Amino acid sequence: MTPSPGETVDAAYELLSFDPGQEPDWAGFGSCFHPRALLALRVFPEDAAISVMDLHEYSRAQMREGLREEGYTEVPGDRDVDIIGSVATVRQHFTMNFAGREPAPAIDVFSLVNVDGRWQIVSVVSDMTAAQTDGPGR
Repeated sequence: MTPSPGETVDAAYELLSFDPGQEPDWAGFGSCFHPRALLALRVFPEDAAISVMDLHEYSRAQMREGLREEGYTEVPGDRDVDIIGSVATVRQHFTMNFAGREPAPAIDVFSLVNVDGRWQIVSVVSDMTAAQTDGPGR
């Protein structure tokens, strides 16, 4: 059975999380995405601005600042899924968990397409949902 858009998103969160001394399953994580996918997000809650990057750039940015030694998890919360034909959006609340830091609530908005019978993420836009950022619209 083909995973649904929500199951594809769940897999991405699971594959991005890792224990101290490890790294995310980058190959598995990448398989959830279309090869030309873009991500627009704050890699870390304290990032001053949103960065727009491809998967390779994201993997490099994610592992900065000794994160490999600390481990990291993203825990999904409430979500809304909207499927219209071969496109879908998933609005996913989640929590970023870094060792020695307070959990950081955020939201991802995924756009997915069904290509050859398989849902693939084509974009993720994300930002923090707590008072950590005071950007436009707040």
